[in-house]
Amino acid sequence: MCSLLNHHFSHLATKFPECKFLMILAGQCVPNYPVSHLPTLFIYDSGCIINSLIGEKACGGRNVLEDELKWMLAQSGAFVIDSYEALYQEGTPITTPRSEQEQEDYSDDQSDHYDNHGAEV
Repeated sequence: MCSLLNHHFSHLATKFPECKFLMILAGQCVPNYPVSHLPTLFIYDSGCIINSLIGEKACGGRNVLEDELKWMLAQSGAFVIDSYEALYQEGTPITTPRSEQEQEDYSDDQSDHYDNHGAEV
């Protein structure tokens, strides 16, 4: 999953040069980071985390398409796209990976156990 996202990010980086895409190996960044939380995406603006996507489901699943990832990142505040229609330009149908209720449920589950630095609470 992380390799797939890295592949998509290499393409998105050329389309959104104002956005920086960085990869850090979890084990080198946070000792004992749970593998179940991979991949983990942190979206920053002006040095502050504005959103995060934690785990496969939150990142669109094992078969996430580049355009689906682009939509999720835009919704998370990583960059701005002109419109939802812009995502259809390459002919790939876009679906959001989960409903708003599922997003809230997932977010609530994750925030109950870890603080903003990934440490168990």
